[in-house]
Amino acid sequence: MNNKTSAIRTGRRHLITALKLVVLFLLLWFVGNSLYRSILLVDRTALSLRVELLALGSFVFVGACATGILVFKRAYIILGSKLSWAQGFILLTIPPMGKYLPNKFLSLVGHAMLAKSFGVQIKVSSVGAILIMGLGLASATLLGIFLLLVTPGYGSDVEDIRIYPLLILLLPMIVFLHPKIFLYILNRMLRIFNQSPIEINLSLTQMIMLFFILLVQNGLYISGVSVMAFGSVAAPAAALPTVIGACCLANVVGFLALFAPAGIGVREGVLLMILNQPLSAGTAGILVVMMRLVQTAADFVLSGIGYAVLFYLRRRNDV
Repeated sequence: MNNKTSAIRTGRRHLITALKLVVLFLLLWFVGNSLYRSILLVDRTALSLRVELLALGSFVFVGACATGILVFKRAYIILGSKLSWAQGFILLTIPPMGKYLPNKFLSLVGHAMLAKSFGVQIKVSSVGAILIMGLGLASATLLGIFLLLVTPGYGSDVEDIRIYPLLILLLPMIVFLHPKIFLYILNRMLRIFNQSPIEINLSLTQMIMLFFILLVQNGLYISGVSVMAFGSVAAPAAALPTVIGACCLANVVGFLALFAPAGIGVREGVLLMILNQPLSAGTAGILVVMMRLVQTAADFVLSGIGYAVLFYLRRRNDV
């Protein structure tokens, strides 16, 4: 009986994996075809290398990293633990690489295991990872909606972008992140896994503070990516707020698409859907490609530095 049940579960997992792959390949084909047709329309004069924008984007990116470390330090202080700046940088840069794997929840597992090596209890680090992830998604969604609402006149009507349905996504995020509701849901989940509930003094003021810092961090991160992409594409500067807002929303949707590693295909599809209106199809296509390249390169470079810092800390502790 147990063997039969195990076989059924294994078959179900294989079926789900196969369905995910089919959806992913269909999505990649559709978005790739759209990108290809858009890039064919590119005027070669639209490609340009502006070193000053690449340097400015890199500088903004450094600010995003510093703000991200501050988020981790503040979150763990609220949870009753402490992190150094180096430990915060490691948690900021290494676990997010799990999004490039088929199972994005490996990011949460990696975060919890790394934090455990810093002396933080697994339960506390898991709460920290979920808290930061939830606030990060909500802040990125709010920032994206705000930027697209305040800059709708750049060649399109905001209703054409269909921005209002995204408010349906934002509302439950804000509601569920109220301290009492968040802790209630979290402790219910812990009981399901036969874990004792966690008791922390989490106030609304602390949640708002973390939300605001993450709002700034997301803004700096996406701005850095966008400015560096603009350093390779001759897109009009007036389109930058729209691009930043679109990228915020595309990152959220790409993250929530569990079948797509790093949101590949989904993220590009959302960006094309929004940017094809304020920009020409050719410029939008090449800009979307450049933003993917910049963001991927930044993720791998930062994770490499994070591994180097982790190696140094462990080497120093062994001495």
